[in-house]
Amino acid sequence: MKQKKYALIRHLSQIGFVLLILYYTLGRFIFPGVRGIELHGICPFGGVETLPTFLASGGLKFVHETGLSNFAMLAALLLAVLAFGGAFCGWVCPVGSVTEWLFMLRRVFWKKRIIVPEKLHNVLVWFRYVVLAAILYMTFATGFLVFGTVDPFLNLFSFGRVFAVGLVVLVLILIGSMFIERFFCRYLCPLGAVILPFAKLSATGVVHSKEECTSCKGCEEVCPKQIPISRQTKIDRGQCISCMKCVEECPTALSFKTGW
Repeated sequence: MKQKKYALIRHLSQIGFVLLILYYTLGRFIFPGVRGIELHGICPFGGVETLPTFLASGGLKFVHETGLSNFAMLAALLLAVLAFGGAFCGWVCPVGSVTEWLFMLRRVFWKKRIIVPEKLHNVLVWFRYVVLAAILYMTFATGFLVFGTVDPFLNLFSFGRVFAVGLVVLVLILIGSMFIERFFCRYLCPLGAVILPFAKLSATGVVHSKEECTSCKGCEEVCPKQIPISRQTKIDRGQCISCMKCVEECPTALSFKTGW
């Protein structure tokens, strides 16, 4: 049985961040004295959404419900991405965690792992940029957080403030995530589209030793992002979420290293 030394730590990290969000959103209804937080104010993607308006106004105007806190969160995230690659997606992001758990739950009852055909997958991964462009255009044109109505993060954790269309989109994302691992992260997440170019410049990532590789492709079978690991030497840092599943599957040929 392979050692899963990273899995336990990662799952504890995921649970911890989900519980932290729940404490500040749901806790105020349960524990007297707990001050709630406005999720719009701590979402790094809010910094992306309000940036065109902020720049066009000469730094005088923000999109409704966003502010300097969003820029601070976005800056902190991008610095973390430059240091640790896509670890935010694999270790911190609450939406990524919930969708991953749903996929794991589904596999308890039906173990088949659905593989998206490679050519289709390679096209779909760029759809995140279509989503991002549409969001930025509509937000700038209307002055409102258009994405807020369908944002899975807000609809999962903003108790008492949801939209019917948002619930429909959320349900579709959750269903898709049960059958295709990291479905939203792979093909739809606009924040992932922002992170990708910074992650490619990351100082850390998984490295593949072809000399030690036996071409069993066990690493690819466990990769949640369907990365063709066996064909790469430095694993695509723009797509990798540093979940370490491949390293645990084959610690001989794969390792996590620092450096470009």
